[in-house]
Amino acid sequence: MTTAALVFSLVIVLQGAVGLLSPTLHLELARLLLRPGRLQLAAGYRLAMGVVFVLAAPASRAPTLLLILGIVVLVSGVVAALVGTARYGRVIKAWAAGPPGLVRLQGAVTAAVGLLLAYAFTG
Repeated sequence: MTTAALVFSLVIVLQGAVGLLSPTLHLELARLLLRPGRLQLAAGYRLAMGVVFVLAAPASRAPTLLLILGIVVLVSGVVAALVGTARYGRVIKAWAAGPPGLVRLQGAVTAAVGLLLAYAFTG
């Protein structure tokens, strides 16, 4: 499970790097989730990530923190499945209306969190 958790962590770093380096591309990738069935696919991905984080947490450098994070990711997967594409579309539209610096900041924070997760799961 630790290897899978590390892979998920590195994907998070990649997502953050895209947001940091190309906010427009990041928003376009987010808009891809508005197509039929894709938001549910993303929800399933979050559910899988949450399960992996929960199962890998005991072997990590910060087991309690990563257990809580895994539960939060699981809940976010359930919420994503229930939100629906119409509401998600409004969120993306509001996010896109903001300054590119905001997307870059979010990307930087996401990449940093991914790196910290990778560090925690390599312990």
